[in-house]
Amino acid sequence: MHRFVPVFFYGGLINPKMLEKLGVSARTQAVAVLLGYQLTISPWVNVEPSDGGQVYGVVMDMTQAELDKIYSQLKVKYVPVAVTVSQGDQTVTALSYIADEPMIPAQAEEGHVRMLLDAAEQRQFPEWYLERIRSYLPPHSK
Repeated sequence: MHRFVPVFFYGGLINPKMLEKLGVSARTQAVAVLLGYQLTISPWVNVEPSDGGQVYGVVMDMTQAELDKIYSQLKVKYVPVAVTVSQGDQTVTALSYIADEPMIPAQAEEGHVRMLLDAAEQRQFPEWYLERIRSYLPPHSK
């Protein structure tokens, strides 16, 4: 029997194409907001604490084997952290994966940002949040 755990994804992993590329498919998906954090992409997606910040993402049910498969393929080491996210008028406790160490600032890869942006647009995240994601596109591609 597989045990499922709710996981809050906030980067390219909210895009079904990225999950498929990593060999995983999500069963359930629900838009959620993580309060008290802000999104950063430098050069990879991460979140960092921020007073008044909001990070939009998706809660998905995953098995530990699926999570191990996903995070063993990424270029950055992320560690699981328990977070509380809002789904409408409900709160949900979920795991979220946050980079283990600060990233050395660098320009984000266009394809990586677009993977997140496409999924965020499809899920109709607020325009101000879409603009934040777009701000990480390389200057030549805006």
